[in-house]
Amino acid sequence: MLSRSKGSILITPLRFVWALCFCVSVSTSVFAQERLTVTQTFEVAGKNMSAGVELINPSAVILDGTRIWIADEGLKKIIVVDERTGLKYEFGQDGSGPGEFRTLTALTRISHSQVAVLDRFTCRVSILELTSQGLSLVKTVPLSFFPSTMCSFSGGLIVTGWFKGKFLHELDESGNIIRSFGDPFRTEDRWRGRHIAIRAHLVCFEQTNSSVPAVVVASKEFGMIRAYGADGVMLWEITPTDFRPIDTSPAPYGGILFKMPREGSYHRISSLLRIDGQSLLVQVETISDKGIDYPEQLTTYLISAPNGEVIWTNEELPQLNYIQDGRALGIENPEYPKVIVYRISPAG
Repeated sequence: MLSRSKGSILITPLRFVWALCFCVSVSTSVFAQERLTVTQTFEVAGKNMSAGVELINPSAVILDGTRIWIADEGLKKIIVVDERTGLKYEFGQDGSGPGEFRTLTALTRISHSQVAVLDRFTCRVSILELTSQGLSLVKTVPLSFFPSTMCSFSGGLIVTGWFKGKFLHELDESGNIIRSFGDPFRTEDRWRGRHIAIRAHLVCFEQTNSSVPAVVVASKEFGMIRAYGADGVMLWEITPTDFRPIDTSPAPYGGILFKMPREGSYHRISSLLRIDGQSLLVQVETISDKGIDYPEQLTTYLISAPNGEVIWTNEELPQLNYIQDGRALGIENPEYPKVIVYRISPAG
């Protein structure tokens, strides 16, 4: 099932028996392949300090060509490292004033040289620009609610947060709410629900294809994923238990034994990423009864965006936090926090 070579992982995903019963239209993305090779090509920080950067708690990452943008919640800084030239840029410090950060939770690219930075504690978005002179603050956009994450959408932003009974909010360039939609993820405990429900992953599709959702949002803690059309109407909803692989083995008299997860464990969605115009990558941690610092397993699912059906699943991919054009970024927070760049290609 698994073959290893230096610096790479050869993956043969498990396949649901029932998945053979339907056909899913998948683009020519490398992730449409059943077997993938994941090769580490670059490392930012970590014990070896290959990029000359020391990280404390990287919380969000994106790729922009050869440039790697990192939001470090511990340093209260935005760090940009050029993978090709080795040039490094830094911006920010601890505080609540312009150009200062408290709780960095999301990054999204809004143009070739500009990136939006979401600060949950100060309830605002900072627009940064990278030029040959370095990083600079273009403007600060205040928000009227407590945000969680964001993505660029139709020239503006979609931001998650509990506000006036809705969870998804489309904003213009000034931070004004154009519309709100999507019911919040809830629990029986209203106040606990308000706190946990804002912890989310978000994906936006810019295309106008009516068969594909405009927005897909996942609750980290509740283990629930919802897709919405451009009109704000929910298209589908799934949970990890809907597509979790179940281990089976032969039993006497032609029967099958089902091996379910250990009692006391639960699932937490650690990544929701757009692969292309038709598919999503979802990574789910199985957390043991010891708590969130003790994940037992990381399972990756390729999901059809139009209908939420699983295309393939495997348990060997590393944690991925951003994907673009066959390259990916992964955040690791062991003793030496680091950001890893991967190249992902079909297994040949």
